[in-house]
Amino acid sequence: MFRHALGVALLACATAIASAGGGVRDDVQNIIPGIDTLPPQVQQTAVTCTTVELLASEIRNTPEPPADPPGSGDQIDRGIASITINGSPASVNARLILITDTGFPKDPSYKEFAFRIEPIDPSKRAIAYVWIRDWAGNVAGREVIIEPKVPTPSTDAVTVETRANTTVDQTITLTNTTSEPQTISSITLSNGQRFEIISGGTSSTIVLGPGETREIIVRYAPDLSSENGDQGTILITTPCGNKQVALSGTGLVGKLLTEDWDAGTQNAGVKVCKAGGFVVENRGTASVTITGFTSSNPNVTVNSAIDAANPYTLNPGENVAVTELCYERASAGIDTATVSVVCNAETGDAECIVFGKVITTSVDDEDTPTPSVWYDASADRVRFPAERTATLIDVNGHVVGMSNASLGWIDTRGLASGAYILVMPDEPQRTTRVMITR
Repeated sequence: MFRHALGVALLACATAIASAGGGVRDDVQNIIPGIDTLPPQVQQTAVTCTTVELLASEIRNTPEPPADPPGSGDQIDRGIASITINGSPASVNARLILITDTGFPKDPSYKEFAFRIEPIDPSKRAIAYVWIRDWAGNVAGREVIIEPKVPTPSTDAVTVETRANTTVDQTITLTNTTSEPQTISSITLSNGQRFEIISGGTSSTIVLGPGETREIIVRYAPDLSSENGDQGTILITTPCGNKQVALSGTGLVGKLLTEDWDAGTQNAGVKVCKAGGFVVENRGTASVTITGFTSSNPNVTVNSAIDAANPYTLNPGENVAVTELCYERASAGIDTATVSVVCNAETGDAECIVFGKVITTSVDDEDTPTPSVWYDASADRVRFPAERTATLIDVNGHVVGMSNASLGWIDTRGLASGAYILVMPDEPQRTTRVMITR
C-alpha cells in the first residue's frame, strides 16, 4: 500500500515538473545550473525504546565536487525542502519532531536534515508514513513502525460506585501485546486516599514476556465524605515511558428527611392523629431499608405495616407516609417524644419530634389543694415550691413560662392580667388556676 502511494506521489511530482517546462523566459532570474532528478535519501541513525531518529540527505552531486560552473547535465542536489507525516496513507499514533531546524530555508538549503518519529501514546503501536521533498520537487517516502514498549492496561479509566462504609474491588489487567519482553519498573498508587492496591502492585523491576499479563486489584473503600466523589491514579512506570489508569469512585449514602409534628393542646384522654401520617423522604443516593419505628414516649404511638418481617425499601428521591402517628395523654401535662425510623440510612434526619400538651380545667382539679401556689404582685411572679418543676399555660393552651425545680417561680412580666393554668409534672393529677391581677 505504501509503495503504491509513493508511486502515485512521485508521478504527481513528475507531472508537475513536466508541466512547468517549455521555453526559457527572458525575465527568469537566478537560474540554477545543472539538474536534480534524484529524490532525497533517508537513513535510520538511532533507535530508542520510544523513538526512531532518521537523517534525510541531498549529497549526490555528479561530479563531486561539482564543476564551477556546473554543466547543464550535471546532477546537483538542491537540498531538503520539507519533511511531513501528513499525507496518504495516514500516520497512526505518531509524532514528527524536527531536530536540525524548525524550518527549511532554500538558500542556502540544508543538504542533511535530522528528525525523529515518536509515538503519541507509548503503550500503542505507532506507524508513520514519512514524506521528504527536495527543492527540485523530488519526493522520497519511508515507513516507520514503533512497537509499544509499555504494557497495555485493560482500561485507561476505572469508575466505581458502592455504598459508603463498604468496599469493592476492581481488576486491571496489564498485557504485553508485543513479541519482545517488556520491563516494568513499578506499579503504584500515586494519589487517592480511598483507593488501595491490594494485589499486583510492585516497587521493584519485573519483566513481562510476550503475551504475558499481570493483574492489579484495586480496592475502593468510601466513607460518608465520598458522596461527592474520590479520585486516584495507578501509575505504571517503565524505562520506555509511563502509563496511567485514572480511578474515580463515589460513595452512595441513604439520607433520610422526616417531618416533626406538633399535636397541639388536647383534652385529657382524647386521642389525636396526624392527618395523612408523617412523611419519610430519601434524599440520598442509595436506597434505604426501613424495618420499623420506635417512640421514646408511650403517649405517642406509631402504627405501620412496616416492620422487620415486612421491610420497606425507600429508593433515592422517593417518600413514604406512615399512616398512623397519634398522641393521647390521660392527664394534664406536656409531652415531647422522639419517633425514630429504624433503617440503614447513613446520614440525614431519621427522627420525628412530636410535641403535645394536655390541660385540665375541671372544677375538681381546680379545687384540688396545691400547696403554696400564688401570684406575687410585688415581684410580678407566680411562686410555687422550689422542689418542683412547673409550666405556666394561658387560656389558649400556649406555654408562656417554665421553671426548673431549683427556681421556685416563673417571671410573669410581659404577660397580660387574667387567668392562667400552672401545671406541675411531678403532680400530674393537679393543675392550679392562677389569677394575675395588677
